[in-house]
Amino acid sequence: MPEDAISRFLNNITLPQLANLKSYWKVFMAALLHRSYDLKKITTRQYQYLWMQMGKAGYRTKEPPEFDIPKEIPSLLKDLIETYRQKYV
Repeated sequence: MPEDAISRFLNNITLPQLANLKSYWKVFMAALLHRSYDLKKITTRQYQYLWMQMGKAGYRTKEPPEFDIPKEIPSLLKDLIETYRQKYV
């Protein structure tokens, strides 16, 4: 997550904002929390508080399913094999 691209989203972040940003950036909420702390967008106290809130909500082991990132279905290899079969078999 490049600093210049994500920095504006991370000022005084809250747990609901982390959940919303998860789907945009396609990373774990914990990664967003770490990044906001690394970029000094939140204080140590805020970081610890949000980390505890994630723990209480159970998000440290399983993040909210409504914000899960849909799994990609690989298609390139299948398309490549199909093209090969049509052309050479």
